[in-house]
Amino acid sequence: MELKMSNLTKKFRDMTAVRNVSYTMTAGVYGLLGINGAGKTTLMRMLCTLLKPTGGSITWDGEDIFEMDGEYRKILGYLPQDFGYYPDFTVYDYLMYIASIKGVRPADQAPAGSGRYEESGKKEDEEIIRRDETAGRDRAGHVGRSEDLNS
Repeated sequence: MELKMSNLTKKFRDMTAVRNVSYTMTAGVYGLLGINGAGKTTLMRMLCTLLKPTGGSITWDGEDIFEMDGEYRKILGYLPQDFGYYPDFTVYDYLMYIASIKGVRPADQAPAGSGRYEESGKKEDEEIIRRDETAGRDRAGHVGRSEDLNS
């Protein structure tokens, strides 16, 4: 697995939001840190195929992500800082909801209390409503979503 950015650039009229970024990502979890206006959101939008770069390329295992279209999005896991969710869903409910959107058949979905779901540290998540969760616990459910559904 290799996601490679080569001389990636994005310009908006006279402003360059991303300038000649080159980086190769292999298996793992990555984050972007930077001041406001540094180009983080623009870079992520390009990585998610929401924006096309004005220069450079992005490839997944050597194939242009914009040519892969839906096949690339099936393998993409992305956890934004702010994200929408249904406040009455438990972590488990939310993971099963995302699994169904991603096309994972119900028979292939993990039962509550198994696999990475246990790694959240709270086996009783089945009973806990998401709006009562701390931001960190809430985000842990989304990290599980981005890891499990894209492996």
